[in-house]
Amino acid sequence: MRAFIHKTCTTVAAVALLVATIASGAKAQTLNFDDVATNTGGLNNNFSAYNNFTFLNWNVATTASLGSGANANSGTKFALGQDDFSSIYLTDSRDFSVFRMYLSFRQFDLTAPDNSPVGITVNGFRAGGTDPVFSKFILLTNSAQLFTFDFLNIDEITFETGTLRTGNRTMALALDDFSVNVVPEPAAIALVAAGLCLLLISVPRRRKA
Repeated sequence: MRAFIHKTCTTVAAVALLVATIASGAKAQTLNFDDVATNTGGLNNNFSAYNNFTFLNWNVATTASLGSGANANSGTKFALGQDDFSSIYLTDSRDFSVFRMYLSFRQFDLTAPDNSPVGITVNGFRAGGTDPVFSKFILLTNSAQLFTFDFLNIDEITFETGTLRTGNRTMALALDDFSVNVVPEPAAIALVAAGLCLLLISVPRRRKA
């Protein structure tokens, strides 16, 4: 009986450890927008979905498109925020974690350029909540800078960019190399855990045969 209990506990512990490892070791990916098609003017004005993410109020631009700024960290393309608010979330509503991205502003009022830093607020939300669980105020310039975040297990990240369109300045948020970890689907975790459990249970049976 003790041997059976020990084996059962070992199996349960192994399955629990595997599930925890899978959940924490979510799939990492970096979105750099370089494979997004653009028109002859270097823009994609119909951009809304990319690599299973929904982009609300975004376009994709190239370094040769209208405006000025060193906005692309890698390649020549970057996402360009629209209006005073833009957001990103997974199309299938799964959670994800955000750790780093390159941000800057694209300058459009070229007759009187003002490249002084401008502050924006980046928020992370969970479970469709109206209050952010993470919030970070950052200062942007017209050159892509690396910003790090610890926005863990969120379902939406938002960018409040109204400050980019105040006074005599006309700018837009530029985003490149957006690095995220996507939480696996619960069904996938359960399937792997069940498979491991069956494997561990079958091992002693083969030894007895």
